Amino acid sequence: CRNYNFMTSLRLDLGQPVRYNIRKTGEEVDVYGRHRLSDERLKAQCKAHIDLIDTVPLRLFYGDLEKERNNNPRILGVFVSLSGYSGTAYEWYDELDDNIRNHFKLMNGEQFYSELQKEDIVSSLDHVQNNIKLRTSLPILEITLLLAERGFFWKVITNGEESGHKYVSFLNPNGNIVNRNDIEYLLERITLSDEKHILLQNRHGIIRMLYKGTANSIKEISESIKESEEDVSAVLDELLAQAMIIKNSK
Repeated sequence: CRNYNFMTSLRLDLGQPVRYNIRKTGEEVDVYGRHRLSDERLKAQCKAHIDLIDTVPLRLFYGDLEKERNNNPRILGVFVSLSGYSGTAYEWYDELDDNIRNHFKLMNGEQFYSELQKEDIVSSLDHVQNNIKLRTSLPILEITLLLAERGFFWKVITNGEESGHKYVSFLNPNGNIVNRNDIEYLLERITLSDEKHILLQNRHGIIRMLYKGTANSIKEISESIKESEEDVSAVLDELLAQAMIIKNSK
């Protein structure tokens, strides 16, 4: 997921026209936009690195921002680092004049996520967790917010304690089920280790199949209800953990 594309989901809130991944005179600008009503301009850059951002990228971005402000003082600059900033970077920024910091802002991952919630672009983590618990009783190991060209997605990893399997699922920004096209898109771009992908949506169908008693193996249930063996296996893990079914030793 390329690190600038998260801004495509913000374009309606920032006002049109918003362009992103703009290159000019040797620089790269992740986002450049104009507010419809106030005519204020936005110049922003996002970094989704593992390491903290140091002063060099900030100095470069600040230099470009000030150059543009010489022609248009209504431009606001925002630098977003999802991994945060080094102590040296914060010291450099704090030493800037207050007037500069009024039009040149830094934002870390937590602040960025907070702004997304304020604008109702993504749901709160509590809401997402509650939605997950309505769909599965498997313990949640990890919840990650993904930023992709198609927008925002939640990546959820759950644990099948009985089988030892890990399961990965995707939800939309509101914590609801993602359509299959988006799932395929995400699976093509995300490397899974030992996780098995599940949809978190057919628990009741599998339980009804077990009550009928016409199919006993994971493969038989999967073929009967037209769901993946991974989904069936995940639901069976839940039911075993809740002592609602027993595993046949044969």
